[in-house]
Amino acid sequence: MIETAVLCLALNVFHEARGEPETGQWAVAQVTINRARHDPARVCETVFAPRQFSWTNRLVEAPTPAVRSARAERFMPKDPVAWKQAKRIARKVIAGAGKDVVGDATHYHATYVSPWWASSLVEVAQVGNHVFYR
Repeated sequence: MIETAVLCLALNVFHEARGEPETGQWAVAQVTINRARHDPARVCETVFAPRQFSWTNRLVEAPTPAVRSARAERFMPKDPVAWKQAKRIARKVIAGAGKDVVGDATHYHATYVSPWWASSLVEVAQVGNHVFYR
C-alpha cells in the first residue's frame, strides 16, 4: 500500500509541478497529502478523484477501463531526472518527513488561471507558478 501511495503521489508531483522549483514540488505534494487527510491509503483515491488535478481529468473521465488504461500509458513519466526527484519527494511526504511549505493548504492553481473557487479560500502562499490556498 505504501509503494502504491508513493507512486500516485509521485505521478501527481511529476505532472503538476515537474517544471517548478523543488520547493514548488514539495508544496504540491503537501497539498495532495493534506487532501488525503495524511492517510497514505487515501492518496491514490485523492489523486484520481474526478476534477481534482488537471492531468488526471482525461484519465478519470474515460468511458471504459480499457480507454483509461490506454490513456494512462501516455502519462508515464519520460523524464528520468524529474521522475526520480518526484519519487524522492513522494517517499518523504508519505513518511511524514516532508518540508512544510504551505501548511494546511488544500488547493492550488497556476498563476495564469483564475478558478471560480479561489475567492472562497484564504491564500497562504505563492510558490513558483502556483498559488496555494486553505
